[in-house]
Amino acid sequence: MKFCLLLLCIIQSARAQVSESKIVAVGAAGVAKENMLVSYELCLHNSMMSKNLQALSEVTRNDFSFYGHVLNVQLQPMDAPLPLLTTINDRAKMKLSYWIHWKCKQSSFEVNAYSVLEQKLKFSKEWKNIADVNRSLVHQYNDLIYQSLFAKKSLFNAKIFRH
Repeated sequence: MKFCLLLLCIIQSARAQVSESKIVAVGAAGVAKENMLVSYELCLHNSMMSKNLQALSEVTRNDFSFYGHVLNVQLQPMDAPLPLLTTINDRAKMKLSYWIHWKCKQSSFEVNAYSVLEQKLKFSKEWKNIADVNRSLVHQYNDLIYQSLFAKKSLFNAKIFRH
């Protein structure tokens, strides 16, 4: 009886996987990935802020890396604040499609997301709690960034259950 039940579960699972599969032409199977840079400024005036800003940036990189089938995501620290227009033009030369930059301010952080292809700021928000890296809040910010860049919700706030 247990064997029959297990066999039935396996068959149902296989059917579900087949029904969710997409059929594409052979030439379309290799999708070109878009390049994304996640960068952060070093907070030269406060080492604790610098450490937390790096942690926020790493969570952002990890979240967007979940979409590794369509995005190449890199993380890079920056020594100093950079002027906006020059920086976006430089990012375009690096063949980036998207750029997320965490900025260090005097008593807060700021995250900006750019569509480099459009040369346009798509998202900007201040992070006021510099003493804490609230991962669920970072996921919420990253979801808003994802929505601003791709016009759809991400999976960053989804709960993953393990047995």
